[in-house]
Amino acid sequence: MQSKRLVLDSAPATIIGMNVRKQFAWYSIWMLTCLTTCWLQTGCTKSGEAKTRAAQEEAFRGCFGFAPPASVTEIKYADYYQREVMDGAYEQWLICTFQADVFDQMVKKKGYQRGESFTLTSSPNKPAWWTQDSVGGNIAYGLEGKDSTSYLAQLWHDEKTGLVHWHQVETD
Repeated sequence: MQSKRLVLDSAPATIIGMNVRKQFAWYSIWMLTCLTTCWLQTGCTKSGEAKTRAAQEEAFRGCFGFAPPASVTEIKYADYYQREVMDGAYEQWLICTFQADVFDQMVKKKGYQRGESFTLTSSPNKPAWWTQDSVGGNIAYGLEGKDSTSYLAQLWHDEKTGLVHWHQVETD
């Protein structure tokens, strides 16, 4: 009888031990899933601002396909990229000194169309120096992607400030 008692007494400990191991395994899987999701959310997120003249010129070149001449004395650029689990968004802002020939080149190089005005509302992540969310009374040039919703860009010259504004929104 004693041997049966030992077997019976040790059985609940084995069952409890297995439950704890199963619980730990499920907990570990759950934690790994949460950590992976968080890593994907933050690891695929970036935003930045061009602080140096070299970085600003590189951003200008990336936006318009040519380097800014030295006469474009002011360039401010920022971008925000948020990759979500299912989709994401990429937004860019650029302000630079107006120069008529440079502005014409910006319009022609990418194929902007005069009078194309979209409602591009900046996200809350816009840079502090971006003060205009709309074209206002200025003549706008716009560009849209082939599906017309995943890519929208707008370019205008603000005659009051003497600056060129460029804003682009791209979504997946």
